[in-house]
Amino acid sequence: MAKPIKTTIVDQFNDYWNPANGTETNIQKWQRLCRDLGLDGQFTNYPRKAIATIHVNIYDFIEAVNADTKPRLFESERALADYTLKTRRIYPRNRAKQSGPLRVLLRFITHPRGGKKGGRRK
Repeated sequence: MAKPIKTTIVDQFNDYWNPANGTETNIQKWQRLCRDLGLDGQFTNYPRKAIATIHVNIYDFIEAVNADTKPRLFESERALADYTLKTRRIYPRNRAKQSGPLRVLLRFITHPRGGKKGGRRK
């Protein structure tokens, strides 16, 4: 019987972070994530800090990994939010773990920090 295709972004990211072979240490996973994000050379000692500085759409990231290309990085949380809302490619925040890569990668999409565009409602 064929293995069912995982179609949700949550399943795809979980498969990325915890591949079937499961031979990587935690630091090796963080280093692979940095390389796949195009942060080569910035991950030796503090991969989480390097990742915390970038803005990437998680759907686009998974697609880029699957295509063996680098994902599009955005210069600000606001630019990422605008793109994400336009494309409706929003990772379900409630499915992110309390720690780990998603906690570091997720950004405020509906109320981004920084930049001005119509201002925030109080």
